[in-house]
Amino acid sequence: IAKEAVSSLFTNKISYQENCLDAHYATDCTFDDPLVSVKGIRNIKAQFRFVAWFPQVSSRILSVSTATTTLAGSHELLKIVTVESVVTFGLIPGWIELPLRTYSKMLFNQENKIIQQEDIWSIKHTIEIVLGSLYQKLRSFNGDVSSVAIEKI
Repeated sequence: IAKEAVSSLFTNKISYQENCLDAHYATDCTFDDPLVSVKGIRNIKAQFRFVAWFPQVSSRILSVSTATTTLAGSHELLKIVTVESVVTFGLIPGWIELPLRTYSKMLFNQENKIIQQEDIWSIKHTIEIVLGSLYQKLRSFNGDVSSVAIEKI
């Protein structure tokens, strides 16, 4: 379900997004990413509708991991699934594309519905693709300069 959710939500096909949310998400689920925090399927649908504005969107699953946890004050075991993927937003497909490494952490209830999803973005990965080897050189230079500056303080 978690892999299907990532593939269905990160697309420019609104019907895929809505079908996935209706089938696999609890009514009062929450969604968080670095820019928004919303509750309820209606609000989550609105957030992913923005994704559909891009002419091309695709996701490539890199890994899936599963664990269990309990919520504070509860003895109920819940499943956590983390999906690592690269979501590519095509601004001008084949010419200007923005890849974004995403970690989607989903918490499932006993009915196997997603009750919480948090998406974490890796901007480092995107910058590496855009700047290539120059990015690592800039990071090393910045590290050297800032280390010297901090030592002098």
